[in-house]
Amino acid sequence: MILSKVNTYKNYYSKQELSKELGISIRTIDNWLASGLISYTKIGRRVIFSKDDVDEFLARNKRDAYYFDDENNLKPIHEKPGALF
Repeated sequence: MILSKVNTYKNYYSKQELSKELGISIRTIDNWLASGLISYTKIGRRVIFSKDDVDEFLARNKRDAYYFDDENNLKPIHEKPGALF
């Protein structure tokens, strides 16, 4: 089979590779698949994820950090005085 070794295709992750890369369980990935949260390609029984689709999924689920200033206003963390980022 051409895609028997997905890792030879640099632009794709197998479920196992994605699990290791993100530090999550394969069950979490299965939940994302069942919920339609992440795009994938299925070849036979094998499920693979393009790096572009993974990047899009991560960007879509990114949450910015916030803090409360002295006047109890919610502000982005990058505006915090003395922030190192």
